[in-house]
Amino acid sequence: MHSSVETLNQIIESGKTKVSMPCGKLLALGILAGIFISVGAVASNTVSSTIENPALARLLSSLVFPAGLIMVVMAGSELFTGNNLIMIGALQKQIPIGGMLRNWAVVYLGNLLGSLFTAFLIAVSGQLNLFGSQAAVTTIRTAAAKCALDIPQAFVLGILCNILVCVAVLMTYRSVSVTGKIAALYLPILVFVLCGFEHSVANMYFIPAGLLAAADPGYAQAALSSGVSFDSLTVMNGIKNLISVSLGNLAGGAGLVSCFYWYSYRR
Repeated sequence: MHSSVETLNQIIESGKTKVSMPCGKLLALGILAGIFISVGAVASNTVSSTIENPALARLLSSLVFPAGLIMVVMAGSELFTGNNLIMIGALQKQIPIGGMLRNWAVVYLGNLLGSLFTAFLIAVSGQLNLFGSQAAVTTIRTAAAKCALDIPQAFVLGILCNILVCVAVLMTYRSVSVTGKIAALYLPILVFVLCGFEHSVANMYFIPAGLLAAADPGYAQAALSSGVSFDSLTVMNGIKNLISVSLGNLAGGAGLVSCFYWYSYRR
């Protein structure tokens, strides 16, 4: 296992590579990351869609959702929330602020495009028909719950989420084996899903997928028959959630984890 100082240096060197990438490459890798996270989100909704006990449903979701971030890191794509660690290099004055902001903006756009694309594919594929349309009901329920959060709630849940995501990514730099990297990613992500924290890129899938499902009369009726109220599920509430959660993620990842880790181990 690498030392904390070695890990800090690895994160800085990785950040230098990330900020030097052409926009086209960043966008493509951002789209892939959005797809990977969305696939994990699809799996987490699907596995819990027939479970009546909410605690058990949440546990099952948390067990499969980490597959998305594992694919992101192990396949080498670009994720906005993980890239908040680039702040460490900026604090060390080895990465320009402009390059960091460019990376975040392009990757965020790529993540959004990848997530929207996946939501569209799921909507037209019939995947939501699984288990007598219970997959669609769960998708609508999940999106409506996110849209019902007020701004302070969404912001704080975003902070908590990206503390765990960035710690997970940071720990992959400490590990020297593939198995160790996967284990490092798996547990913190399991915890954030289990606790109901908010991840901006996951919500780029969850909310549009819920909106698309609710627009289908059959799925909407199935949700109502299951006692799901989705009055909160609107485009404007979705945008409000995404902005609030994204800022919370930024505060947790770039503001807390990056700053504290840099302060503790800088040379």
